[in-house]
Amino acid sequence: MKYHKRKIKLGFTLAEVLITLGVIGIVAAFTMPSLISKYQMRVFETAFKKQYSVLNNTLDFIQLQEGLHDCYLTKITCPTESDPNNQCYSSANSDCQVIKQGMINHLKLRPITNDFEYPELDDVLAEGGITVNKSVHYDYYKSFSAFTLADGAVVMFREGGTSYYPVMFVVDINGKKGPNKWGYDVFYLVLSLNNGKIRLTDEYASIAQKGGRLPRTILLNSDKNEVNGWIWD
Repeated sequence: MKYHKRKIKLGFTLAEVLITLGVIGIVAAFTMPSLISKYQMRVFETAFKKQYSVLNNTLDFIQLQEGLHDCYLTKITCPTESDPNNQCYSSANSDCQVIKQGMINHLKLRPITNDFEYPELDDVLAEGGITVNKSVHYDYYKSFSAFTLADGAVVMFREGGTSYYPVMFVVDINGKKGPNKWGYDVFYLVLSLNNGKIRLTDEYASIAQKGGRLPRTILLNSDKNEVNGWIWD
């Protein structure tokens, strides 16, 4: 008697394939939004680094060309009866108009209507956002002059005056495009004096919505916003 060996074909049934595809779909549904969000943040951060480099390099050139030193925000001692070491903000403004005009000329900034709308401080904090300085009226950006760069980014800053607001900047890396959120595609910066040079920093004022990044965080390639104990070089 001859015995014939039966060939067994290994494979998946249609039901098994459908179940596997279903599981993959469920996993993708949970992970894809997170991956897309992280990718978008990297795109924003790269664009911010580019604009920061362009603005800071232009600022360096103007300082060197014009010999400027007085356009920055700083902290000074303002003694009170209860606290002789009380700190308050002060500014040097005499060179701000020259810096502003120099940036307009060198970057070929084109003036546009400042009709931008970004979340206010109270709303940002209520939703889990952070700020470097809660005393700053961040909504004051609405009175800043707005300009667009050749690549569509927008930079805003105030025209002259005696308060420290003239040295505040808002940088919107993609103009009218969304999400128009602090620390995502919109950043608040200030001119400060470090090592004898006027620098564009977030040393005295900045704001980021929940999940967003402060300028210092992006420039350090960090994932964690550090508000306290930070000193710009």
